[in-house]
Amino acid sequence: EITHDLLDWHKDFMYGDAEVTLLPSCEAMIEAEGNLGAGLILFPGYYINEYLSGKDPLMSLAMKLADDPGNSISSAGWRIAEHSDRPTFFMICEPGSLREASVKHLAVSTPFEQRFGHIQAHQLFTIVKANARHARGGPLGAFTYALRDVEGRQHEFVFDVFSNGHSILTMGYTKV
Repeated sequence: EITHDLLDWHKDFMYGDAEVTLLPSCEAMIEAEGNLGAGLILFPGYYINEYLSGKDPLMSLAMKLADDPGNSISSAGWRIAEHSDRPTFFMICEPGSLREASVKHLAVSTPFEQRFGHIQAHQLFTIVKANARHARGGPLGAFTYALRDVEGRQHEFVFDVFSNGHSILTMGYTKV
């Protein structure tokens, strides 16, 4: 909400009945800008880059990052994926059951977008459903899975899956 207040043009649209006055695409854009602004305030780029230096982008790293300033695992995982220097994604699925869930958000690193941008969120979730443990909370498993890049070469990805009871969170990254 802070970002909405900081961006003058949001004020014209945020105070009213957005479902009636805004196209869904405009509302989604405003929310995306608000979320990006909040992420930049809570987890500045220089801080995330220093935090990630020399570390694998594991789910446990997102949990620790979230714990430090008292923020959500989702926001920490999102920022880790955005700032990773290797192909990395962070996926949020709701509700917190693999049988019922669907993808709500997918954040990717620039290297992921460049080399694996052809892979759709629903394809990643299909892999998670087939390989993760079906439980309501806690770690749902870590496994490797080969994904093909835009040139058709296979790359081993680590999928690290966790449920906080409300959402299923997956961090995926190349081993090297």
